[in-house]
Amino acid sequence: HLIPAFKDQYLEPTEKINALAKWREQEKAANSVLLLEMANILTQVHPDIATSYAIAGDLHQSLGQEEQAKFQYQRALKLDESNFAIWNNVLQLNLALEKHDSLIYYSDQALELFPNQGILYYYSGLGYYNKKEFQNGQPFTTHIVFYQQFFCQ
Repeated sequence: HLIPAFKDQYLEPTEKINALAKWREQEKAANSVLLLEMANILTQVHPDIATSYAIAGDLHQSLGQEEQAKFQYQRALKLDESNFAIWNNVLQLNLALEKHDSLIYYSDQALELFPNQGILYYYSGLGYYNKKEFQNGQPFTTHIVFYQQFFCQ
């Protein structure tokens, strides 16, 4: 019923994305596979829409498929770097998956765009710490943004 609508390239992708987001909140895990199938169709029909990959990442993550979620989020970032929440999802997944090099890479990339986000300094420093490369880590605890966000609350 819904799959033909998701395959229709002329239907507005925003409407499909909003519907998926709403259904994801309402549905139980039993229907998650169907929602994931619709999200995958969405990325095939609208490959130039970053949000389609982000919603696919959200669905993979809700199913515990962390590697697939990270892959979808990274695809979203290639199309649109401006969404901090997607950067944060990528960083959290790299941390959970113990991908220290990727954690450092993506936190440094995100810092180029969002230098006022103290958590990015933390992720970068944590990546270097976990690699035991203490000398390479940015002195994030002395950076004013990090200090303000973590110690002045």
